[in-house]
Amino acid sequence: MSHPPWPVRPAAASLDGDVEGVWGPEFADALGAPPRSAILAAGSAVTVHAGRRLPGPAPRPTGAQ
Repeated sequence: MSHPPWPVRPAAASLDGDVEGVWGPEFADALGAPPRSAILAAGSAVTVHAGRRLPGPAPRPTGAQ
């Protein structure tokens, strides 16, 4: 993806609602806490490019732990 630089500025943010009910208990603590920071970006049209596989670790043999 590419886009021109976006102007950004600080913003206030909050998430009100049933965090655990929507995202599950695994995310309740992280999403239920107040945000540490927030920004507001002006945004623009974006260009989405064809994907490519990123290099990663070699696949594990079947049955390996």
